[in-house]
Amino acid sequence: MSVEFMNFLNSFYLSEDDPNYAAYADGEEETGQEIYYYRREAEKLKNQEMGTMIVDFHHLASFQFNDPKFMDNLLQEYNRFEPYLRRGLTQFLADMDFQIHPNRFYQIGIYNLP
Repeated sequence: MSVEFMNFLNSFYLSEDDPNYAAYADGEEETGQEIYYYRREAEKLKNQEMGTMIVDFHHLASFQFNDPKFMDNLLQEYNRFEPYLRRGLTQFLADMDFQIHPNRFYQIGIYNLP
């Protein structure tokens, strides 16, 4: 679960029909360029010293996870799997050269739930 979520955060990019695309594409050299949304959100998290990564449920639902049961598990037993999601987030941030402090607790917020 941790690896799947970390892969999602690292690999998800906005499609041109996503409502957020225009705001993030503003100032890009080329239109149609892949915008790795959660990499950018991680930079905001770092720069603003925040501790919660906000994730759009529609992004999760549209992503092709290697584990076909990922979304079912997430929906049916979120409380059980939430620590693994936090672990995936923490590893994702560490891979992006965040200074991860042992006492720091990163959380996940999900919006646009069905």
